[in-house]
Amino acid sequence: MSQKAVVLHAGPSSARKATEVSVPQPSGQPGSVHPPEYIEFLPGADPDHLLAADCPFSQLTGKHVVVIYDSRGKGQPNPCASRLTTNVENGLEIEVKGDALVLYALHNTGFGIQQWSELDNVIYDELLEFFGQGLKPQKVDIDRLVKDFKSGKFNYPVDDGKTGDEDANKDDGSLPGWG
Repeated sequence: MSQKAVVLHAGPSSARKATEVSVPQPSGQPGSVHPPEYIEFLPGADPDHLLAADCPFSQLTGKHVVVIYDSRGKGQPNPCASRLTTNVENGLEIEVKGDALVLYALHNTGFGIQQWSELDNVIYDELLEFFGQGLKPQKVDIDRLVKDFKSGKFNYPVDDGKTGDEDANKDDGSLPGWG
């Protein structure tokens, strides 16, 4: 059995792409992922150094999105993958370098370009704004973001659903640590 996932490619802003792929369903218990099972989707990655990081915002929405990446820290920065790991409480994130695979850690749930785009939009457009202004989102702010996310507020159209460029208004060079 397989399900949709997204490979977030690292590199200069002009070359950064998201590619939808078909991956095996997680083989373990629902909610757990065994990263080495996905090595074929991350060429050049070391199976002994693959880790899965949770996407904290996705868990607030009742989903469980994970980012699988090579923890050796080699390659170009991948701000798209890094920001998915943003801690809702304090804004800290894991610095992901190189390509990363993003999927739901649940069976029979596809995570495609559109789902990635929506999740990235809410984190980039809203959540990071709080931290960028030196603010910490309060529970009421987080509840509003979750409600807006579930209502489809961050569901902006993407191209054909197979490959996607990051939104044009997202200048990752302006984010702290990515300049």
